[in-house]
Amino acid sequence: NCDAVDYEGTCKNVLLWAAYVDTRYSGGEIGEYQFWNFGTKKWDKSSCQKGYRCAKMNCHQASSKHFKLLGVYKEPYGMEEWSEQLFKHEGYCVWDEDAYEFMQEERETIPQGCDYYVTATDTDGGYHMFYTMLKPSPWGNFTIGLYEDEACYVESYFEVEDCIYAQNNGDSSAVEEHLATVEQFNTNMNTFKVCQPCRAYNLNPDNNDDDQNSNDNSNDNEDGEGDGEMWGYNCYDDAGYTNCNQCYKFETHTDYEPAEAEDLERASEQGSILRIKVNGVVYGSGGYTSDPEFSYADVVVITLIG
Repeated sequence: NCDAVDYEGTCKNVLLWAAYVDTRYSGGEIGEYQFWNFGTKKWDKSSCQKGYRCAKMNCHQASSKHFKLLGVYKEPYGMEEWSEQLFKHEGYCVWDEDAYEFMQEERETIPQGCDYYVTATDTDGGYHMFYTMLKPSPWGNFTIGLYEDEACYVESYFEVEDCIYAQNNGDSSAVEEHLATVEQFNTNMNTFKVCQPCRAYNLNPDNNDDDQNSNDNSNDNEDGEGDGEMWGYNCYDDAGYTNCNQCYKFETHTDYEPAEAEDLERASEQGSILRIKVNGVVYGSGGYTSDPEFSYADVVVITLIG
């Protein structure tokens, strides 16, 4: 969004996410849901418990009947604070160890604003400065854009891959490595483009292991800490929390704001937002919809849309 620059006078990247409520939630915690398995491309019912419904955690699908849209929210300065909170809490428990380490390492390297990248010489011997910034791409993904001004307003006719190729003396493998890294980051973020509970969880039950459950934040509900999950699907995250309330962390540790119609319209025009229906209006493509009806007594879940 270059119409409303950030506090440094540069164009802003705005991240959007949506929250839903399950109007039929009956108190069974993780035990009344089945989850999408990205490996098998099927719904995994292994967490479902006897005596509870086995509902799909599918707020991201138009076919969902029990999830209703609570609201769409935005991170007005991009994904830096949001991803820090998401990765070290719920991300730690839903990704495997390799994926988590990869995401944390790459999170530190991707541009969080309009960052100086490199100075190159032109054919006349003059100097030309280039800048990088996250660039939205379809399906809620991103790539790294190359710009010619410190506000990242003027996109270069070169691409970051051209610079990488030149910096590595024409070694195309360096370009391939960069492209593979961006693709893997986007692939891992697909985990949060399907419905996920606000309350962090782990589908590998621990049977209430006391050693794992000994952390400094136990039962500190005022800081997002959760009680033990009734079936043992506990998330002992990288920040020392048990079953952290991810949405609470977004509210208290990021610059989150309610998204406005113009945010959704802009993202839809850019072609970078997943499909969502808000107040009767459909935005984006490739995503899903629910109607805005809810009760505060219901369970809340989230999904990333762009």
